[in-house]
Amino acid sequence: ATRRILWAQDGVAFLVASLPVAEFQTFALEALVGWLGVREHGADWCTRVEGVLLQDGRFLGHLLVLFKNRQATVFTKIIDPLLKLARVSDQINAALASSDEFFQELVRRLRLEHCVDEVSFVTEASEVSADT
Repeated sequence: ATRRILWAQDGVAFLVASLPVAEFQTFALEALVGWLGVREHGADWCTRVEGVLLQDGRFLGHLLVLFKNRQATVFTKIIDPLLKLARVSDQINAALASSDEFFQELVRRLRLEHCVDEVSFVTEASEVSADT
């Protein structure tokens, strides 16, 4: 019953509009993941919600802004719900995969993480060799 009321009151648009607000980002993403994951007899919520999320590009734009945010805390907060979104919704997964900007940012983040790991490894190795 709650989903029907939220649907009637444009709840998906409200959750998308909440994404730029720091205090609501994780809540909004988790709520969307939950809504997309509902398997209810006679109601295909996933298809309905995907249709609203992907109709005008605002949702993907907000996700991209969050994903590109340079603050580690923002990235850490949204990465788990973002992965859940990609698992729960084939349409959102495909939309993210076909976004050049999202792909470029993913590659940049992986390279950055790889560089950080290499620096940590080199630092640890030099500390070990200095101790001997």
